[in-house]
Amino acid sequence: MAVRAIAFVCLRKELKKTPKGLTLTVAKFLKNVNTVALPIAKMNSETPTIEKSDCIFCNIINKLENTEILYEDDDVCVFRDIKPASDYHILTVPKRHIEDAKSLTTNDKDLVEKMLTTAKELLSKNNLSVDDARFGYHWPPFRSVRHLHLHTIAPESKMGTIARMIFMKNSYWFASPEYVASRL
Repeated sequence: MAVRAIAFVCLRKELKKTPKGLTLTVAKFLKNVNTVALPIAKMNSETPTIEKSDCIFCNIINKLENTEILYEDDDVCVFRDIKPASDYHILTVPKRHIEDAKSLTTNDKDLVEKMLTTAKELLSKNNLSVDDARFGYHWPPFRSVRHLHLHTIAPESKMGTIARMIFMKNSYWFASPEYVASRL
C-alpha cells in the first residue's frame, strides 16, 4: 500500500505540470515508474476514479470484478481458476502487471519465489499435500491471459486426461516454477 501512496503523490505532482483540461492516466504514468500495476485511472481534481483495464487479472487485483480473493498482500493476489483442473485450482498472480514468464527479469527472482511459497502455504492451510500438487506457468505463446500467473492444482491425482494434457509437466506450453526460476 505504501508503494501506491507514493505513486499517487508522484502522480499529483505530475498533474500540476499538465495543462488545464488534460488528464494524465495512471497507466501512462506507471510506464515511467517501476511500481505496482494499477488499472487505467483518470484524475478528477484530487480523487482518482478507477476504470476497468483490458487485463482481467488487473481488474481482479483491483477488485473491479466479482472474484473471491483467497489471499492478498502487497506483492501477490490469489484466487480460484474459473476452469478448475482438479478439486483445488488456484492462480497466484503478481500485483505488478508482468505479461508472462518470458518477461521476467533477474529483478523478479524474489517475486517468483514468493509466488511459489504463497501457493504452497495455501495448499497447507487447506490440508492438501504439496507432493500431490502440480505447479506451473503457461509458456508463451500458450497462454490465455497476458498477465503472469502460477497455477496450483491439487490433488494432482484427481486431474482428468484433458487437464493432464493442458497442464503437462515440463512441456513446451507449461513450465515448472523451477524452470522459470532457473532462467532468472
